[in-house]
Amino acid sequence: MRSFRVPFFCLLLTAFLPLAAQDGGEVPKELLDTALEITCDARVEGETAGQAAWSEHSTALTIPGKPVALKIDARNVRLIVTLTPYVKPDGETILIAQNQVWVTDEKKSVTYHSSIRTIPVPKGMKIILYPLGRTASGPGSLILEISIRPYGETAGAAVRADSR
Repeated sequence: MRSFRVPFFCLLLTAFLPLAAQDGGEVPKELLDTALEITCDARVEGETAGQAAWSEHSTALTIPGKPVALKIDARNVRLIVTLTPYVKPDGETILIAQNQVWVTDEKKSVTYHSSIRTIPVPKGMKIILYPLGRTASGPGSLILEISIRPYGETAGAAVRADSR
């Protein structure tokens, strides 16, 4: 994926829509035994190492094959990350992550980029996703930490999945 280096001052968020099922529906009680909890910790790296200029925590309940979306609007960037989990017959979880990015430059010209990744999710691990691409870390880098677990279980460690 091509990296979008967005200046830190341009990532002033105007809207953050937390993870939500795309159809707006909830998981029926009858399907809770197959339900998955997707947790996303989004942050923008700040000027000081290890400190976030912005962060947000979001959790959504879904079933395998049903996508959830995270939307972030900033002054000149719109990002939609669609996450669709699947559970294989052997119990392995697979995550399909689609990024859609619209960037408006100072001339009001809009650039669109989309990428899709299939990511195996080891049980109890977090996925680290860079939806704007991975560049040298520093101010303005957007990082998503995503975990998927069966409804009712507890969280685990982290694994990196670059989105480039």
